[in-house]
Amino acid sequence: MDNNSTIPKPRRWVKRAAITVGVLILLAVALLITAKRYLKPELHDLQFSGSEIPGMHNCLWIGPVTYSQFNVAYPDEGAIYWPTVFKMPAGATLEITSDFPRLRYFSFHSYDSASRPYDSVYDEQLQPESGGNPFTTAGAEGRYKITVKQEKRPDGQKPDPNVLYLGDAGAAARIPMILRHYVPETGSDLTGGAGLPEVILITADGRRLKGQQMCEAIGSPQIGSANRTISTPTIPELLYKVMLMLPGNEKGHPARSTPEWLKFWGSKVAVQRIGPRNTIDKSIAKSRAGELPIASGFYANRQADYITSYINQEFGDVLVLKGKLPKTPATGWDWARGDYDMRYWSMCTNESLVTTRFASCVYDSNVIVDDQRNYTIVVSTKANRPSNATRECGITWLDWGEFGDGVGNANLGLLIMRNILPHRNFHQAIQNMPAMDGAEEFMGPYQPKSKYTGRKAFESTGCKETSP
Repeated sequence: MDNNSTIPKPRRWVKRAAITVGVLILLAVALLITAKRYLKPELHDLQFSGSEIPGMHNCLWIGPVTYSQFNVAYPDEGAIYWPTVFKMPAGATLEITSDFPRLRYFSFHSYDSASRPYDSVYDEQLQPESGGNPFTTAGAEGRYKITVKQEKRPDGQKPDPNVLYLGDAGAAARIPMILRHYVPETGSDLTGGAGLPEVILITADGRRLKGQQMCEAIGSPQIGSANRTISTPTIPELLYKVMLMLPGNEKGHPARSTPEWLKFWGSKVAVQRIGPRNTIDKSIAKSRAGELPIASGFYANRQADYITSYINQEFGDVLVLKGKLPKTPATGWDWARGDYDMRYWSMCTNESLVTTRFASCVYDSNVIVDDQRNYTIVVSTKANRPSNATRECGITWLDWGEFGDGVGNANLGLLIMRNILPHRNFHQAIQNMPAMDGAEEFMGPYQPKSKYTGRKAFESTGCKETSP
């Protein structure tokens, strides 16, 4: 008898399984290479015509964009944006005038052809044209004037704070500019009682054009036209989903069982967070070593900074955030009257980089705090909201959102914490963080301690009744 005859031959299913595993490995490698190469933000046109808020726009100022109207680019519940795009005629300037509005903060930003902020001017920087600046002088009221120039921004401190620079002529075919308002104090009037700023085009030969004449001269998109659009960044849904399915991803990826708070370090790094863990770890290490300069996001606000954390209900259907709230003014004009840490603070739940939609927000004046300004914020879906996550129990509830990442994963979400205009003496602001990580060490009690739990477990902690 042949000795080899005692060795059983491999079964056909074993061969097939081996081939299948090999194919899957090759496919995973191919998907990883493809995703790394092509997974980057893309700009898509957001159409405004037919959906703008009546009485709150004109032939220059578009929108406005709010969390409930044109929900894209991770809006904040306290924010209102009026974008515009135009082409400055040779030798011309724009003159923007308005009363100082009654709101928490306002600014004007110009952007380059890649949608990165080029220059900005904001409320307390402005020298009043008449009266006083209520953001710097308590009790003052006044009027400002800004000149917009198609010139390169001077290096260092600007010689005139009331000038907004657009960059060299020809740098962008259409120049984006955004007017931002935060927390208007005038009810349904989103302009803060000042109306939309008046804009006049001063041509090279000295003519002063306004209204429709000005809009035609600078080529701003006309109301109702198909080109009344603004480009907004997203990433492709298919490649996003590929990144979430890569071999080696841990449970809940890109969220972690202990929420990881990282400072926003630019759009490219934000995309890396949904990819292989070793990629973002390398960027974190480079940021610590000073080898990775911080970059801007699309249409970023130069007065704001963020820390973000992916969250996932696979770790628990309730997320508890405990921290200390910086001192912020009740109104923008109060900034000149008191000792505050920063102008504005918020915590928001959001969907994925595919949709960039807002789910919910709480901002400073809506957060319940004790006499030491400590807060507890409970994040959950409406269905999983603990019965004691109420104002009466001293708890601020934040809606996780109904749609998760917005593209099929109902468990996954993104938390964004914003700091706007910290006082120069408040050193624990996000703006001062030297690296992507280390928020807990650097920010101390102002970085939220984050822990997953269940609805019943949180309800078992009871209710600490608070005074109304």
